[in-house]
Amino acid sequence: MALPNLSGIPPVDFKNLQDLRAQPLDEGSLFDRIYPIFKKESPGLLAKIEENLDLKDSEGVYEPMHKLKGSASAMGASRLFELCQSALEMCRGNTIFDEPNLMHQLTVEIDAYQRTIDSLFPEYA
Repeated sequence: MALPNLSGIPPVDFKNLQDLRAQPLDEGSLFDRIYPIFKKESPGLLAKIEENLDLKDSEGVYEPMHKLKGSASAMGASRLFELCQSALEMCRGNTIFDEPNLMHQLTVEIDAYQRTIDSLFPEYA
């Protein structure tokens, strides 16, 4: 299994984003609460994934990849979600180590999502 072709998928699911921004909380929206957490926790998850890839530990890759996939789903990060889903399948098949561009692609997709959000909503930048 190889990494998916993400070219036809937008970096942001705008329907999901709109829904998150429409859910009010005590202060702001649900998106206002979870986006800063996503920005803060993503680098640590990437570091754990990279560390476990270097150790050839597919189980060690699985947990942070699963968390990143869940965050991507919740945040409407469409391409990141698809990439994480494929990576989890590769973990289960123990073929995750056959993909040398995985870390680069994860970083690219997180950056694309954050750049899109930050350009739409400068208050998050």
